Amino acid sequence: MPNAREPFVVGAGESRSTRKLGGMSGTVICVKFSGADTSNQLAVLELPTAPDRGPPLHVHRIEDEWFYVLEGEHEFQVASDRFRVAPGDSIFAPRLIPHSWRNVSARPGKMLCIATPAGRLEAFFEELSALTSSDPANGGARKALFEKYDMEIVGPPLADRLHA
Repeated sequence: MPNAREPFVVGAGESRSTRKLGGMSGTVICVKFSGADTSNQLAVLELPTAPDRGPPLHVHRIEDEWFYVLEGEHEFQVASDRFRVAPGDSIFAPRLIPHSWRNVSARPGKMLCIATPAGRLEAFFEELSALTSSDPANGGARKALFEKYDMEIVGPPLADRLHA
């Protein structure tokens, strides 16, 4: 990703990343702008969300995250609080606080995620993409990847807890 010092446009469905970044549910994440564009101050990621899917409950030690729902309805857990977030709604997940989400719609959804500081989250998704394409079921490698990027898995995805 080039270091931007001039305005740029990222079209619909396009990404500043030179690689396709895969999420945990087989989706493709688009980097709208990255830490390389902002001296590692801010990154904006477009996250497609699969129905009834989301990440495990986890903690970021470095990044704060802000989510803005574009499509679909999502359930979030931040600390022990649960929230229902619809298109046009947003939610803040501060660093050091466990959080997770899942798409509770019958159709795929989409969110914007803003992360600050930037740089590490984009790198995490690059490595996660490579890991899930080579060995999608390797939970130990996924846990180690979270730890490498100063994150910790502290529980299962929301869907797993709700259906248990």
